[in-house]
Amino acid sequence: MDKNQDIEILLIRFFQGSASSSEKKAVYDWVKKDHRNQYEFEKLQAFWRTDLEDNKLINHEDQKIKIWEQYLSEGAKRRKGSWDIRRTSYGVAASLVAILVLSIVFFNKHEEAIQPISLTKVHKSNPRGQKSQFQLPDGSKVWLNAESKLSYPEHFSDSGRFVTLEGEAFFDIVTDTSRPFVVKVEDLEVEVLGTEFNVHAFKGNDRSSVALLEGAVKVKNHKKGYEKELSLTPGKGLTYLKSLNAFHEFSKENDANTFDKATLWRNGELIFDGTDLSGFVNEISRWYGVSVEIKGVPDQNWNLKGTFKNEYLSNILDAVSYNKDFKYELDDKKLILMFN
Repeated sequence: MDKNQDIEILLIRFFQGSASSSEKKAVYDWVKKDHRNQYEFEKLQAFWRTDLEDNKLINHEDQKIKIWEQYLSEGAKRRKGSWDIRRTSYGVAASLVAILVLSIVFFNKHEEAIQPISLTKVHKSNPRGQKSQFQLPDGSKVWLNAESKLSYPEHFSDSGRFVTLEGEAFFDIVTDTSRPFVVKVEDLEVEVLGTEFNVHAFKGNDRSSVALLEGAVKVKNHKKGYEKELSLTPGKGLTYLKSLNAFHEFSKENDANTFDKATLWRNGELIFDGTDLSGFVNEISRWYGVSVEIKGVPDQNWNLKGTFKNEYLSNILDAVSYNKDFKYELDDKKLILMFN
């Protein structure tokens, strides 16, 4: 038995649900070994979940051949030099299709028995007060802000590079014209080929933003029936208000503080660009990992502006308290702001 037949038999057992733990591991190892194997696996998985047009033909040889030829035809359009399943003997191929077809009908009648088959996902997350930097499978670099999470596949597919973000991250993306890089957030989708940009989209916030340092990006909203797609050039940014389904453009030239705030945090620069008290509390809570309690009645007209680079929290509080007339107590991770 050759290697192709070996993996096909393992795939048959895998989709039947009769594979042992070691056989399941062998399938996952084979899938992760090469992105072309991943493509073959995904196509078989798609056929597994697809209904037949005429269930009366379930045992008809012509129907089996038709399905198999459709699979081979679609695969040939998308790949070159990948695992060539066509070299397999017809007997093994027909067996695989027959089992897949029968399994589809059986599991369509017993939907609760279907278990989703997914490839390994990687989840990177930071708590309050912590930032991180790491590389994606294609060599792209990511700076992940505090209280943020990025999810992505262990291996990107041939069709694209998709990641999901909650919070804030700065990306330096390796150029790959055949595989766009897409960042999905709660209310936006950002697509690039190779570029440096920042995405700010904390869960539950009405406001999200994208700022572009180099390259080009497309920004799309997800509001059904009111979809928009906008493009950015270097030095430009977009703020999106979900409640209004509205975009506002800003730029390095006309609003330097807002642009720098979106791109320089990864270098340790904490920028307040007309920030109110609520924004100040949110920033220092996330940046330094502290809980904040407010006592007294603060002035609501803060409009705080200033830049601090790799500064101790106590030094920031000394400067801001003098300017905004409050006292503070800082004990480990608990901060009290006291107003008259």
